[in-house]
Amino acid sequence: MNLIESPWLPVRYASGARRWIAPHEIADDSAADAVIALDFPRPDWNAAVTEFLIGLTALAFQPNSDDDWRVIWREPPTPNVFREKLSPFTSAFELLGDGPRAFQDLDALGDAEEKDIAQLLIEAPGGSALTKNTDLFQKRGVVDALAAPYAAAALITLQTFAPSGGVGHRTSLRGGGPLTTLVRPSATATLWQIIWANIPFVRDVPEDGLEDSEWAKVLPWLSPARTSDSGKSAVGEVPEDAHSLQAFFGTPRRIRLGAFESEVACALGGPTHWPCIKFYKAKNYGVNYMGWRHPLSPYRLDEKQSLMFPLHPRADRPTYRDWLGYWAAADPNTRFPAACVLSWRDQRARLAQGEKHWLDAWGFAMDNAKPLAWIETRIPAFAFDDKDAGALFYSSIATLIDAADKAARGLQFAVKVALFGAWSAKNNSFQLPDGVKSEAADDVGEAFWRNTQHDFEVLLEQIAAAPKSFDEAMKRSWLRAIRAAAIDLFEGRLGGDEAYWEDPKRIVFAKGGLSRELSEYSKAAKALGIVPAEKKQEGSAA
Repeated sequence: MNLIESPWLPVRYASGARRWIAPHEIADDSAADAVIALDFPRPDWNAAVTEFLIGLTALAFQPNSDDDWRVIWREPPTPNVFREKLSPFTSAFELLGDGPRAFQDLDALGDAEEKDIAQLLIEAPGGSALTKNTDLFQKRGVVDALAAPYAAAALITLQTFAPSGGVGHRTSLRGGGPLTTLVRPSATATLWQIIWANIPFVRDVPEDGLEDSEWAKVLPWLSPARTSDSGKSAVGEVPEDAHSLQAFFGTPRRIRLGAFESEVACALGGPTHWPCIKFYKAKNYGVNYMGWRHPLSPYRLDEKQSLMFPLHPRADRPTYRDWLGYWAAADPNTRFPAACVLSWRDQRARLAQGEKHWLDAWGFAMDNAKPLAWIETRIPAFAFDDKDAGALFYSSIATLIDAADKAARGLQFAVKVALFGAWSAKNNSFQLPDGVKSEAADDVGEAFWRNTQHDFEVLLEQIAAAPKSFDEAMKRSWLRAIRAAAIDLFEGRLGGDEAYWEDPKRIVFAKGGLSRELSEYSKAAKALGIVPAEKKQEGSAA
């Protein structure tokens, strides 16, 4: 199986048809029924292989200027042209065999530990869980064989998103569970359009064939692994140690897939015309990536360490409170959008026929080595010809989200007081006793963000259309919306007869506090810049 020549990619077409194709066939973009997405049975595989295809396409076409990018955006290549562009690299993308293997160690790892193929899955129970029999939710032995295309997808996914995996088992080039943000040029974008919209500029690719040792800086499996036992051989920032395109082909884990077995079936229902793989070998202390800037991830600046770190998704269901993070617009001095998003925002959107675009965001929410959730969402995104208008837009949206955050916190506190508050004669009020868990009212906070999503999106569209239109009337409209949502959720949680019978005074006290928290004198109103009516009158009188 070869990751360039073989038809190992399951895809969906605009018509709903499904097929298996080779990578070059995604470029059949002029057809009435174009490829719109990958169709693996797991969303993390679809995500990681999409990122791999972006890197592979960059390797094939090597765009190094806006002019290069515009030519192919206007006239996509035919599948035959794409295949010709990929042909020089074919031998480097074999999945099995005696020579270099894609995303695997050049060494056969003959003395290395043998692992079940299920261990390639990021959520698989680790060695400690297996030893202690604590694999209660993710059971061992469920995935005992993977069809070759699925094994390839699992391998690429692990190398792309690898969390810490025990002593010396290195994380991905972006650390464990990085957030990816991809531009989706339009609601009907094809897979090719998505790939080309997010393509990085490429410079200084080796000119000679794959036998040139410089190619190992792009495709690291072409040379012996750079190991990191005893703290040595860390691959730091490019271009000193590696080519920038290695961001798409990183191999932090030292892995060799086992042989094909024709007599077993794929545990995930993979295609029967492909043989399966049941095990792989793994060795620790692979390459230790440090200081990289991946073109598909937003970053934050740690000012104390003067280092850039990729953003990571939260484990909760995504709502608009996460959008500033996905846009990387919370603080323009410490948050930086993915390079692909910046390129689109600054240069490429002008060629997208004026259509609104979106960001697809995904990644594993991790707790050290333990995956908490796979997060995937799509959010609206906006490009502004006037950079001042863009800055005003993002600052206005940040204001809305800040006010909503204060409202959500006020709601959660009020619910906890209503449920657990104890009367304090000293303070003449109900106080939260020690020992009340901070997450005691998280559910009502999550519901607040979901219940205000529609109102937020309405204001978002209005502000995007005219960033200077964000005036006091809009701010007061938002304050009313978040106030109404908070009061409704409070009453829905605590407004039943039983609650009032238990301690009506405590609940009335908590509701009164919530009402004050969302008045025109509240922190939420202050965050919005709302001037209370009385102060306005005082100012007029003066």
